[in-house]
Amino acid sequence: MINRDELEDVLSRVAKLGDSQKVHVQLVVFMLRSLARIRHLLPGIGLQSLQMAERYWLQKVGSPEDLENARVACWDYLENTGASVGSETKEQAAMRAVICVLYAEPDADDFSVDTVRWFADLMDRI
Repeated sequence: MINRDELEDVLSRVAKLGDSQKVHVQLVVFMLRSLARIRHLLPGIGLQSLQMAERYWLQKVGSPEDLENARVACWDYLENTGASVGSETKEQAAMRAVICVLYAEPDADDFSVDTVRWFADLMDRI
């Protein structure tokens, strides 16, 4: 479980970086650290996608297209397992949490902050 007060404190500090891409990178690294604790719950495609994200974000290896391909594979997995938000298994919630780190760039200024809040909700289900 992620402490919500601490999370909001982290989000407010990181948001002061200003640049949405810098904020995104810092928040993705935070999520990757949290995902390390639940990697054992992931099916093969989830683990491969997490490893791709770790290489991309932490080692600067790979491309945005690699992240996109991994994201599509994760969504395909969820669709094929009949996952629905709110009634998913721990494995499916873990898969959704992995998807959070598979976006190379934020879609909007508040994308990263909103994603971390959703990520925290998912982690609470695990």
